[in-house]
Amino acid sequence: MEVIEIKFLLKLLADKNHRTTISNIRLGTSIQASVRNNVCRRLYDLRLVQFTEKIAKIRITAKGKTALNKNAEQLTQLHLKVLKACLKKGIPPSGTRISSAQGREIIISELVALGLITVLTKIHEVWLTAPGEEYLAILYKPTGGGNINLSKKMLADYLEFLRGYFSTAQPEEQVTPAAQEELSANENVDDNMIYQAIADLDESHKTDNYLPIFYLRNQFRSLSREKLDQALYRLQAANKIDFSTLAEVEAYTTEQIDAGISQVVGGRLFYICRATA
Repeated sequence: MEVIEIKFLLKLLADKNHRTTISNIRLGTSIQASVRNNVCRRLYDLRLVQFTEKIAKIRITAKGKTALNKNAEQLTQLHLKVLKACLKKGIPPSGTRISSAQGREIIISELVALGLITVLTKIHEVWLTAPGEEYLAILYKPTGGGNINLSKKMLADYLEFLRGYFSTAQPEEQVTPAAQEELSANENVDDNMIYQAIADLDESHKTDNYLPIFYLRNQFRSLSREKLDQALYRLQAANKIDFSTLAEVEAYTTEQIDAGISQVVGGRLFYICRATA
């Protein structure tokens, strides 16, 4: 691993949650943001970090300009507002003059799906994954000559991380019978079981067919995030469920919000809605 990559990982240790905005990761005065972002994407490919993206700019397409001139009556007032705002140049989402509470992310996502605008995204938040923690604590082995030049702060954060990691690590043989039973049960989970769980959780938590995804993740804790997401996508393709994004974040914790499904375009998929006849 290159020195700049290990420094990137160590920078994440400064936050107790090992999570921060990418703008807070400074790898040196001579390191450009584009280089830092490329490092982040390489570490993502290695599954050592995860990140979210946000829309940096919106640009109208030729099809969007045509729609303004010829098919404007087929668009909502909010759609038209976005198209007119970016008619002359690319703009940030805030330049649309539509608030998040008005569903700005959904409007932008709909216009992208219609081919009326394109978006340029940028990395927003980045965090250390469980494999990333394991790499820093156990697998990383410096090779070759030269110096990494760590600051005292980075070294202190690394030592604190190591002490915390090994103090909380649980050997495999300490897995309780109950936890092992839950793991074995969830290995046999099928889509119908997940769909039934959505219905049951919706009823028990009185969420009025807008079930936050974190309830489902808690129900199937031993099922990996990727496997549960794929099952939900299959249920959506079968027209059994659909998703809705989160507009107001104040009512939920960071962990609950993170349980949603990130999208490159638009807000995080947060609610599960069962299809109704």
